[in-house]
Parts: sequence; C-alpha cells; structure tokens
Amino acid sequence: MQGGFAMLEVGCVLSKNATNILIKNLLDAFIAGFAYWLVGYAIAIGEGNSFVGHTYFAHHGLEPGSYSLWFFHYVFAATAATIVSGAVAERCDFIAYLIYSSAITAFVGAKILGPRIGWYDEVTGEPREIQGRSIVLAALGGFILLFGFLAFNAAAAGSISGEGQGNLLSKLVVNTAMSGSVGGIIAMIIQYIKGGHKWNFNITLNVSLCAMSLAWQCVGILSIVAWPGGTCVILFGTMRAFNILRIPLEYELKGIDIPKHGQSAYPTTAYGHSWGEGRDEKIPEEKGEKGGYLNKRITEYLRSRNTS
Repeated sequence: MQGGFAMLEVGCVLSKNATNILIKNLLDAFIAGFAYWLVGYAIAIGEGNSFVGHTYFAHHGLEPGSYSLWFFHYVFAATAATIVSGAVAERCDFIAYLIYSSAITAFVGAKILGPRIGWYDEVTGEPREIQGRSIVLAALGGFILLFGFLAFNAAAAGSISGEGQGNLLSKLVVNTAMSGSVGGIIAMIIQYIKGGHKWNFNITLNVSLCAMSLAWQCVGILSIVAWPGGTCVILFGTMRAFNILRIPLEYELKGIDIPKHGQSAYPTTAYGHSWGEGRDEKIPEEKGEKGGYLNKRITEYLRSRNTS
C-alpha cells in the first residue's frame, strides 16, 4: 500500500515536489517500523493498566510468537502516517514531518498548517483545483489502493481460524468494496452536477478511497477522536509556534525537491523550478491581514506555470 499511496500522491502534486512526496512515503515505513518497535507496541498492546501499556519496549521480554502481532499493528501504524503525508503535501516542512510521523492526525495537521498557496481564488475566495502533474500515476496508485484496502480492512478481523472469523472477514471485504463503489459513484454524480457537467476522475477516485478506508470505522473514529485530536493540536500548535511546521513561501512557490533533497524527480525543463537559474526574485513581504498584493503575485505565478 505504500506504493499505492506514493503513486497517488505523486500524481496529484506538482512536479517540483515529487521527490519530497516519495521520500516521505519511504520514511513512513521506516520511521513507523522503528517507533512501533521502540515504544508503539508497548504502549498499545503491552501489559499495563486500562489506559497505557508499560511492557515490551523495544521488544524486551516479548516472545517470538508475538512478533507477527507486532508486524500486523505496525503496518496499520505506517499506513496512518502515510495518509497524513497527502493531507499536508507540498507545504509541510521536512523537519516537522519527521516529528509528526510518529504521532499524527491528518485533519488537525492540515487545519493548523493551512491550505496550499493558490488554493483559494483571490477574487471570489472559493477553493479551486490545483491540477497535479500525472493523472496516470494517480490512477496507478489509486488502483493499487483499491485492491489493497480489501486486504487491509479484512485484516482487522485478526484471524481466520477462529469460530465465525471467516464470516466476519467476508463481511469486511464486502462492506469495503461496497463503500468504495457507492462513494465513488455518488461523488462522481455530485461533481458532474456541480462542476459544469464533467465526469471528474480525481474526485471519483479519491472519494472512493476515502469511503473504503473510513466508512466502516466511523463509530470508532467518533469514540476516540478527542484523544488524538487533542494531543495533535498541542503537537502541531507547538511546531507552528516555533516556526518549523510550514516551509518558507519561496520553497512553496519554486518547489521543495531541490532545496530540501538536492534532486528533482523530473527534468527541470518539465516545470522550470528556477532554483539557481539566475532569475530569482525577492519575495515581497506580506502586507495586511489578507496579504492581497502577495496573493495576487502568487495567483499570477501559478497561472503562468499551469499554462506553460
């Protein structure tokens, strides 16, 4: 599923930020593996009280027969971190990513971080679509995830050998498939009615994936949202206060790949990032509450890039 998320996100972001997305998806698996080995499994599954576990840190005292259970929960933790990568794509600082990837909530992080530059129209204030650079890659990632979520959700049964477990697993697969199918169709129809009678692929794909991953656990989400939501308000709020949450405006306009990672995913001629090309401009300081002049410059910049 990491491959599916990587392709989906790379296809939906601008070319100048593709490397940043790829390394985050790679590190989601690595950081989650280390963190869940060191403390995650102990806190979630270890022996303790009704609130938190306090045994099996770094697998100390854990029987080898329980390693498969650790792996099972680790995969879920890694996938949760990957979902956040897409929610804060193209504007979250890499240092902030390294901090939040071990303790995250997508909606809280995206709210505190704020929208991408150019997401809202300068005149109307309405949100507008920022077209990614490869619908083909997004489709590839989406198809991988559509299949992967069947196994991912079914694995929540934990076992197929116990009495009634086979029936439970079958229901999970059917509900997952139906959630994605109905969600995608409804989203496509609504977008067709509201979006100028166009059958939008991106909306159909992304809503179907959301339906597959969220519909079956809405009750669980409502019951636990206060705890991760509250802790992540503190986490993201602290990073914002120390100015390490969001990348500088210049990076957001020109791309994260070259200044942060030293390499681009595509030839520079594909998007003309302008890093080190001798034509850098001084970014004007934001003036006023809404920064009208700066937003106007940003809007003009993005429109010129999209038409080039």
